[in-house]
Amino acid sequence: IPTSLAYIIPMMYFGRVSKAERNIPQLVFFTMGALDALAGIMQLFATNFIKSGSLLILLSQSSIPITMVISRFTLNTRYTRAQCAGALIVLVGIVVILLPTFRPNADADACHSLSCS
Repeated sequence: IPTSLAYIIPMMYFGRVSKAERNIPQLVFFTMGALDALAGIMQLFATNFIKSGSLLILLSQSSIPITMVISRFTLNTRYTRAQCAGALIVLVGIVVILLPTFRPNADADACHSLSCS
């Protein structure tokens, strides 16, 4: 639902959006919106195949460190220590969630601890 216009129009009226910002080509925003919509659709389809809800959330958050790495090499972007620490926290969370899947017989161990037959 395109609700972003609900706050852009009043901000333009009160002069909070500069002329330079209004002159940005609309194709740029369309491209970002289309790619974001595509990512949402792909995540929707992924929910059928990913068993862990926490992994599903972390999967979408993995775009943060990935984007940081890509922008570092393509745009030579510099990040603060706090930004790098945030990306590191996301990566650690992904590793913690994925760690049990790399253990052999992970399903058998989980079943044994729950006294499955």
